Amino acid sequence: AQLLTAFRRDQQQTRYESPDDVLDYCRSSANPVGRLVLHLGRAHDERRAELSDRICTGLQLANFCQDVANDFDRGRIYLPQQTLREAGYDEAMFTRREFNSAFRLAMEIEVARAESLLRAGLPLADAMPRELQVQIELFARGGLAILDAVRRIDYDVWRRRPQVSRLTKVSLLVSAWWRRRVLRRTTGSLSADGIS
Repeated sequence: AQLLTAFRRDQQQTRYESPDDVLDYCRSSANPVGRLVLHLGRAHDERRAELSDRICTGLQLANFCQDVANDFDRGRIYLPQQTLREAGYDEAMFTRREFNSAFRLAMEIEVARAESLLRAGLPLADAMPRELQVQIELFARGGLAILDAVRRIDYDVWRRRPQVSRLTKVSLLVSAWWRRRVLRRTTGSLSADGIS
């Protein structure tokens, strides 16, 4: 039901006034997917759901930062209007796809917001059943890698869409697998609650 609400909202709403408005959209569009994963993994409880929401919202915000140009081509702006106004970036600049210090500032703010959520959700990996820990960590660290890619091009997502390279993806997978292996060795086998 929430996903249908987000779909209908996408057809009707093309601008979001405040960061809270964007977060409210994510509650319907992104967070239900994470909660479904928890249910399928028989690991759903309130604490895990909160952590999952942070990862899913952070990942969607990271995608919004990555896809500013593509979204604008479809007539949508997911960067909060409040953030844009406070940075000094207006709709006319959007139309010209203008990259300037105001746009960089707005992007810095939104990238930091996404990063904060993703890092806050990372403890979910430790709290999941062993067979899901690597995948959950990859979701969060994949989002962080997108944000790093945005930073590497100095936030100029008009010039090109920031991408996470195949090598980085492989590195993230190996790192997540190795981290889980080391954790099990040093703390003992993690239970589904992340407690040895």
